[in-house]
Amino acid sequence: MAAYLSRSAAILVDIYETKSEISTIGAGIAIWKRSWQVLEELGFEKDCMERGIPPPRDGEGKNFG
Repeated sequence: MAAYLSRSAAILVDIYETKSEISTIGAGIAIWKRSWQVLEELGFEKDCMERGIPPPRDGEGKNFG
């Protein structure tokens, strides 16, 4: 998500991590309907779909990780 948002010059992105090492535990991402709507408004829905992330249906979150 941060990578998509940082592509816009109007959006500044900072990422903070509490762990000193990177692991796959806890790395899941969920995209809910409202989050998808924000991505649409920012023009990123096509990028998401090209990367195999389909829009969620009402009441459902898409989990990736």
